[in-house]
Amino acid sequence: MQTKLLLGGVALFVLGGVLLTAAGQPPAAQPEAVAVPKAKPSIARVGASAGAAAVTVDTAEVSVAAYRKCVEAKACAERHIATDTPSPCNYMEPGRDDHPMNCVDWAGAAEYCAFAGGRLCTGDEWLHACRGTADLDYPYGPEYQSGSCRAASMNDPARPMTTAPVGSSPACESAEGISDMAGNVSEWVDECKGDYCKFYGGAFLTNEPLSDFASCKRFCAGNQKTFRSATIGVRCCYDGAPPR
Repeated sequence: MQTKLLLGGVALFVLGGVLLTAAGQPPAAQPEAVAVPKAKPSIARVGASAGAAAVTVDTAEVSVAAYRKCVEAKACAERHIATDTPSPCNYMEPGRDDHPMNCVDWAGAAEYCAFAGGRLCTGDEWLHACRGTADLDYPYGPEYQSGSCRAASMNDPARPMTTAPVGSSPACESAEGISDMAGNVSEWVDECKGDYCKFYGGAFLTNEPLSDFASCKRFCAGNQKTFRSATIGVRCCYDGAPPR
């Protein structure tokens, strides 16, 4: 069941136990973050069961500009990100502030989400947000559509070599308004065994088969917490509504 709330002119969706809002910026820059009081019962109790707490999910990948604010506030340590240039890593590249933050390890992703007042999504939360109210295998529908998302095989001679600005692939957006869950960059989740953690979602370069890895299926990759890649970024979850 999907519930749509209009608060201050902003549309918020509650699907299952997941509340969806626009994001990708620290809380002060998010009008959505003040739209829903954290203790509002109609939100906290919407879910698969009467006692299920709402979880708010970023509808956009965390951008370089947003992550830079965390570094400037000294809440995110530069040792967790790659600062090489020239590079497919976006942080030091001019003109990529609106691209997703990438080349960040698991701890750096967790630091940003804590700075934003949230946390990394669990694997189940990420998948639930990706599949949406219709429980689809892809954000855009039930069948794989090549070219809908910025996701290509490493063996494709026409593959892109960098990310695109967050939210710039409208065909990859879900009915609930979540962008890039099957493309641009994969995203770290809080699903670890020791120092080995998983990341979900397609990226501009994605494992084969694309129909599985660039999807909302339970197909994922993983690596050590210290691993950094141009194909991995950040999306956050919040318990209840995002803080101010």
